[in-house]
Amino acid sequence: MTDLWGFLLQTLYISLVGALLLLVKWMLRDKLTPRWQYGVWSVLALRVLVPVQTMGKYVLLPLPLWVETAKLLVESHLTSSYADLYGPVDVTAPIPLIAARPTSITDWLFLLYAVGVLVTLVWYLLSYLHLRRLVMRGTQAPDELQAQIERVGETYRLDTCRAVVIPGLPSPMVFGVFRPVLAVPSQGTLDDPVILHELLHIKHRDALQNLFWCFCRALHWCNPFVWYLMNRIGNDMESLCDQRVLERLEGEARRNYGKALLAMANDRYARAPGTTSISNGGKNITRRIEAIVRFKQYPKGMALASVCVTVILMCGCLVGTVGKSLEETSSLSSPLALAKAISTAHLTPSTTPAGAIETYAKGLVHQEAIWLLSVSPAAERERIQIALQNHETSSHGLFAENQEWTIYPALNDGTPSPDAIRQPVEFNIDSASHSYCVVYNLQEQEDGSLTGLLAIPLEVVFDCYYNDTLTGGILAIPLRVFREEGFVVEETGERAIYHNPHEITSDILYGSWLLPSLETYEAQGRYGKATAQFQTVHVIERIEPTDNTEFFGGPTARRIPDPDAAFAYAWENYRATYVFDEKIIEEQSTKNLGFLIALCNEDGSLPEIPNVLESMSGSEWGGGSNGDLGVYWTYRPYETDWDGTLVVSGGSTTDSVQLPVGYAAQVWWNGELRENLMLEVRENEP
Repeated sequence: MTDLWGFLLQTLYISLVGALLLLVKWMLRDKLTPRWQYGVWSVLALRVLVPVQTMGKYVLLPLPLWVETAKLLVESHLTSSYADLYGPVDVTAPIPLIAARPTSITDWLFLLYAVGVLVTLVWYLLSYLHLRRLVMRGTQAPDELQAQIERVGETYRLDTCRAVVIPGLPSPMVFGVFRPVLAVPSQGTLDDPVILHELLHIKHRDALQNLFWCFCRALHWCNPFVWYLMNRIGNDMESLCDQRVLERLEGEARRNYGKALLAMANDRYARAPGTTSISNGGKNITRRIEAIVRFKQYPKGMALASVCVTVILMCGCLVGTVGKSLEETSSLSSPLALAKAISTAHLTPSTTPAGAIETYAKGLVHQEAIWLLSVSPAAERERIQIALQNHETSSHGLFAENQEWTIYPALNDGTPSPDAIRQPVEFNIDSASHSYCVVYNLQEQEDGSLTGLLAIPLEVVFDCYYNDTLTGGILAIPLRVFREEGFVVEETGERAIYHNPHEITSDILYGSWLLPSLETYEAQGRYGKATAQFQTVHVIERIEPTDNTEFFGGPTARRIPDPDAAFAYAWENYRATYVFDEKIIEEQSTKNLGFLIALCNEDGSLPEIPNVLESMSGSEWGGGSNGDLGVYWTYRPYETDWDGTLVVSGGSTTDSVQLPVGYAAQVWWNGELRENLMLEVRENEP
């Protein structure tokens, strides 16, 4: 815990879990054994030790959202050294950590809390040292008492310890963790069951457990409900020890044990760390007597039920039960609504790269700055949040009016022009009913981040006008995805429009050669030049349309982003061309031409390519493929007005993208194989 809000979230969660455990314990008070009644507090112990995670799910109540909203409302008017106004409340450790000088009221309150923890621990230490001094000054127990202790230990096969007599001690107690000592009052005698009770404390190291619970109490010294929980835990520890005693006694001995407890029913109850005592206050002794009256041997099957109930509670209290999600923000005019929306963004990080990309794309298209905030890096998050708080709705990186865009007009072969132009573009965001997108050329980098090109089809998602004309094509945004609290997205280059009024919807799913390729392979042949371009297209789950009806507003076109989305599949796509030298063609008697392309083997060797083009006719157009071999081909008759280019394309789905080693190609002329080529990687031009 590094700030007041982290402590508040942690202590509220502990209180909530404690209240849940009390309710379950009350419901099962007559059903499950004292072992479970005490053992279930292990759920609370883990909740104390494990820092609250604001990612994932809530436990019953949206406490992180409430605390985060309160933090934003309060800290927006302060300049704090501890609280991060632009990030979620983060509990990195269960103990307070002071990293800077306090500068605000919330900083000073957190410092006060940290000092209180230290004072409480010192107070416990002094109490322990004081009691240790009393034990050291105590007199050796009489031989009869020591012999009685040895006899009880031998009877029940328990380890024994040294006993000392301390004047004024109200009841027997075990002092010490590693070398325990049994401290007894100077007046009265001890019954065997009472000695058995204390020896069982030693066997199960209850003094060490008490030390841990005192530490938990110190961490939350200012939470009275936690103090109440710690008292209940101490009572359950004693009840469990009573249960263990009763399991070893029979008949009259059990009744005598109850009488011994009743004799200790006074209100003096104070326990130092590292100790146990058979007496835990008059009211608690009374409850323990009632438990002894209804003592029974629980059936063995209840042990399994106890374990199952504890595991369910542990999973629910540590992992969470209530999911979190982003929603559309209809109005952020009030400070409370704005703080709640920003808090939701802080507390709903994307758990997957696909979820981050989808959230970012939908935030752009629908101008939902809150969605963008949830997947923006820390530096960008501050800018967006300040803009929201200042009600600057157009300053969070969306499509501003009169903004000039880089536009790449399409060439005749479907590739972008190398000569880009700069023109204003008008986007009709109100026409966006959904946010369909895919990611091109997604690659993992050495630092673990992912880079790619976010592709949004124009006209399909929203209307776009360029030179007052409805524009088709693709809006492309270079981006990088990496992990902070969750996965975040940053733009790494200039947004661009690849303009093609004839671009059809399906092209963006399985490769659009308007967009840059991931790799380019080439080879110079005797008759011309061969080039192959390789792309990958990652499709996010449940957003690919299966037909036009679903695409335009159906269930697959989800408007609300899914921060946990995954990639449904990846499509590897390539497009190969062979450009013939016209002079060479004209100098020979040319009837028809053919071009075949195939993936090389992983070791770089040529695959076995069937002779599929030797029977082509001079007057026919055609092509084909062999998916099993990964071979694609095309052929055509020669015509004088032809530009000398043959194009072959292919692709397939894949679970793991792997760049091809190279491509093997064949050039056929008049039904004869004229040339074999090996296409190797060429670095893409910037």
